[in-house]
Amino acid sequence: MKAERLEQLLGEGVWDEVLLPQISRETFELLLRYILSAGIDKKAFEIRVDSIRDIETRSKAMTLAQQYHQEGLIEGLTEGLTKGRQKGFLEGVLKSRRQDVVEALEIRFGTIPDWISSGVNGIEDEKKLKFLHRSAIQSASLEEFVQSL
Repeated sequence: MKAERLEQLLGEGVWDEVLLPQISRETFELLLRYILSAGIDKKAFEIRVDSIRDIETRSKAMTLAQQYHQEGLIEGLTEGLTKGRQKGFLEGVLKSRRQDVVEALEIRFGTIPDWISSGVNGIEDEKKLKFLHRSAIQSASLEEFVQSL
């Protein structure tokens, strides 16, 4: 939504103090949810709510705004935790796959040069690591493996 239109959501037409007390709680909740989800300037919103003269309407707006803010925080935390777990799981899988490749090379060919293990440890693609693990097992020589690296 354009900034100009967002600002209109805080304008007098929307916040008419004669009309606000007359709309249903559900409609008022929908309005607040829309405004808060539209990316409105939160400080400007708070100033607008603080300017409401009718104490009951102002209190209702602040209570709902705080409730939605809390819901947003909880959703954000939950999403962050989920993404963190997924990222941690993937990092664990990649680490394990890298170790499998290096271990297979060491079992097959003995000590391997650091630049090869560094190259393997720099790979972030699970499919590539799976391919390299097979290659480490099937390659006739370390040089042949390096070609698949």
